[in-house]
Amino acid sequence: MDIGLVACVHSPPKPIGGKAITVCENGLDFTTPDELKDAGFPHSQARFAFDNVHVNPQAKELFDQHMKGVGAEVLNRQNAVIYFGGKRATPKRELLFGTPSKTSSSIMHMVLEGLAKHPEFKNHTYKATCYTLGAGKDITDLLKLDNDGGCVLESLKGPPVISGVTEESITNWTGLQKVCQTVAENYTTIFKDVIQLPDPKESFPAYQPDNIIFSLKVYPINQSPAETEDGTFEQMSTDIEQNSVTLIALGDSERPALCGIEQKTLAGYEDQQKTLSAVVGVLGAIRCKRLRVPFGKCRLMHLLKRAYNSEKNNPHNEDNKPTFSLMVLNVLEDGRNAEESYHSLVFAKRIVNVIGGSGVGPASRDLAIERWRLEQDIVELKDELEIVKIVHGYKPCIYNQSKPVQNIKEEEKKRIDVILKKRENDRNIELEATRAKAAEEAKSFIDGEQKKSNQNIQKLEKLLDEKTHENQKLNDMRDKKIKEYEKQLEKVRKKRQDEEEKTEKLRKDIVEIEAQLAARQESIAQQKQQLELLSKDHSKGRELILQGRLEAKSKREKVEGERQDQRRKWLAEIKQMNDKVLASVKELDALRKSKTGKPADENEDTEATIKDEIKSVDRFLSQLISVEEPHVKDDKTETIRKQLYEYFDTERKRCEARLAQELDKRDQLDKAAASYKTQINEQQNRVKKDQMADAVKKEKHLESLLEQVVQYLEHGCRMVKIRGGERKRYLYISDDRRRIHSCEIDEDGAPANKKRPTTTAYFKDIKKITLGQFTPNFKNFEGSKGMTRPADLIHDVDGAYNRTPTATVTPENLGHYFYRSFSLEFKKGKTWDVIAETDSDFEAWVVVLQRLLCNKDEWKKLSDPRKGGGNDPPPTMSWGEPLDISGRQGADRLMAEEAKLCAENHITPIQYINIKAQIIHKAQLGFVTVYDVRTLSTLDLLRSRVVHDFFIAKKVIPQPNPVDIRS
Repeated sequence: MDIGLVACVHSPPKPIGGKAITVCENGLDFTTPDELKDAGFPHSQARFAFDNVHVNPQAKELFDQHMKGVGAEVLNRQNAVIYFGGKRATPKRELLFGTPSKTSSSIMHMVLEGLAKHPEFKNHTYKATCYTLGAGKDITDLLKLDNDGGCVLESLKGPPVISGVTEESITNWTGLQKVCQTVAENYTTIFKDVIQLPDPKESFPAYQPDNIIFSLKVYPINQSPAETEDGTFEQMSTDIEQNSVTLIALGDSERPALCGIEQKTLAGYEDQQKTLSAVVGVLGAIRCKRLRVPFGKCRLMHLLKRAYNSEKNNPHNEDNKPTFSLMVLNVLEDGRNAEESYHSLVFAKRIVNVIGGSGVGPASRDLAIERWRLEQDIVELKDELEIVKIVHGYKPCIYNQSKPVQNIKEEEKKRIDVILKKRENDRNIELEATRAKAAEEAKSFIDGEQKKSNQNIQKLEKLLDEKTHENQKLNDMRDKKIKEYEKQLEKVRKKRQDEEEKTEKLRKDIVEIEAQLAARQESIAQQKQQLELLSKDHSKGRELILQGRLEAKSKREKVEGERQDQRRKWLAEIKQMNDKVLASVKELDALRKSKTGKPADENEDTEATIKDEIKSVDRFLSQLISVEEPHVKDDKTETIRKQLYEYFDTERKRCEARLAQELDKRDQLDKAAASYKTQINEQQNRVKKDQMADAVKKEKHLESLLEQVVQYLEHGCRMVKIRGGERKRYLYISDDRRRIHSCEIDEDGAPANKKRPTTTAYFKDIKKITLGQFTPNFKNFEGSKGMTRPADLIHDVDGAYNRTPTATVTPENLGHYFYRSFSLEFKKGKTWDVIAETDSDFEAWVVVLQRLLCNKDEWKKLSDPRKGGGNDPPPTMSWGEPLDISGRQGADRLMAEEAKLCAENHITPIQYINIKAQIIHKAQLGFVTVYDVRTLSTLDLLRSRVVHDFFIAKKVIPQPNPVDIRS
């Protein structure tokens, strides 16, 4: 372990008195200016050795040459401590921490950037602190200026401890950049009066000797709590870091003007010189390799024990490498600042080799020059006294009197007694005045507070009235919007019905058009066939015509033969009938003659009349029924044939024209049908896409709500833990979402200490989550005093909702909070039995536990495959016993599966029937999500998800297609 010593020589903006410091081969040469020589300055020339010397350097030059690997080595188990010292106006703070406009050009930024670029950077966590350390106990937090709680706690048994400062947790490079910017802005605000050189006209220039300490602590990321006997985990101490990098801007080292006059300035100066002497002692002991390093001389070096691996019982001391240390000394080269520059050079020289000397004065300053400065101050004070005596007639008590004082001590005692008496009188007068003023202020304060309280009460009453009025307005507005939404919904429903009716009508029209089109196509096909026959070859057509003629002739002859046979048959039948008629007439005549003996009358038919009629019929029968067919002349046949050809040709042309028209109509109908189908599909896709977008939006909103619930539980809430008795605890989830912490609650109901929880449980050790009060701890606590059953707490319509928060839990009222209770059963048999403060807290816990533990993907992240946890199934979440719904209203309207669902999830039949009706109605308008089930019902989010999954499984509502969701 070695100490680097670097000198930086700076030129002031306006040099005065020539050059006092020049650069030599291995260090710096100091030459006393003539003005100081004339005043009797003890030294005229001196040479000081340094490892390296830089003239007006930039931070990049210093970093590249001396600190380039510091950030990376910190993650290789090597601490780093870098000091920047010097008098006022030297750019020690600007080089180390930068300026608000140029933080990237600072040593701090470059060191942290090298740390962030290391491959192991992501495997550690970091905590940054930055504060000022001075003579008093109060310290200034440079990461949060409005933090007034920072202080130094002194202890008789141990070293001082820094308390109440901000510890910024950092996990990435962006966090480190933010810390650099904050430190640069805040230190500029605190030290703005001493950054520049003092004005020569100022009698008492500003003095700020406080040191700036920045520390970045490195912690391993896999540090886990230790397991206790009851299956829980106690949080390990995270106070001891693995490594650290510390940047220190030492306070101004110069002696303020006439510092003995002002006590506060004198105390600050003495503390700063004590600190610088301690730094000399520690760095000198390390550089000279002494056996003992004197860390106990000041608070600053006490705080750096851990950085130098010298703290007792620190487990990291043996594993860490020797600490890297660097002292960068800043001096001004002009004659005006030669005195303090010489002190700074002596300070650096004594780091190399601490000189014993006379033991008087601090080790950071030259004793001869200090004595010379006191003589100069005495001369200045004498000159001031002479001026006051001449100008104002001032007469001192003892000094410079005409008559010598015989007994100086007695004279001093008299003067002191007079002064003390005067002070006592003044103190009594001031005390009386203070009491009177305090009484008046107290009275005015009480009156003011009473007025404020009255005004506050009036304001609160007025605010309550305004809020009530606003609530009424919001309710009216909500009712109005509900009515408007119902009207819009009715319009949309009617519009949808009209569109469906139009669609159905268009479908029927399309079917009719298609039927007509098919008929037309069939007729066109027949006409095409005829045209094909007509368009055949003329010779072939002639042959077909001749063949047709022959066939027609043979058919005609056959028909003629059949007709002749038929006619002959008819003639034979007529002849037979005539014979029968004559025979019957003869019989009638014979019968009449035998009976009457008279001949027939004129009006009666006789054989002669019948024969005459038969003859007349035969005469015309040959003309009516001719056995031979009448023959037509050939010229008439040819004429008919030509007429038929003309007729057929005309019909063919007419059919072709009609065929072309029908084809055009068919094409137009096809185009119209295709266009209409496209419009219908576009409209359906547009409506479906809007519904799907709304469903996706609701799902995303639900996911964001769940994330907010997880963040709420990371902050934590009050719970009642049952374990042999009632204990109020504050439960919260860790930042990595792998553990549940429990800590005690103070009198105000706030967590006592979230950084040190009393009990911790890992999610991966949870075996089962039981909802309700079914575990032995609940049963033993309740005993025989509890008479409330779960069925008595749940309402048929509103369910188990309870507005009142959980009061003090007793065995008598434990059952009233049945629906706010749940138990975490661990793999080793232990349980956590808790009761939420409100229904919303219970819903938040069960939903987050169901999301983090009962999901396979999330469970794989929580399980530890090295311990076999990766093969364990996720824990289950269910009610300890089903709800008895046999005697409840509406139970007879449920099917067996629905009744089982309601009993297992503690849902009343009326709740299920109401939400089923609303969801079915909602499903007709679009997709239904879990968010819809939660908002439309009185169920919590856990039961809403179960009911939604059941509806999808039973196809009561459609399940969104993943392809539609992506589109």
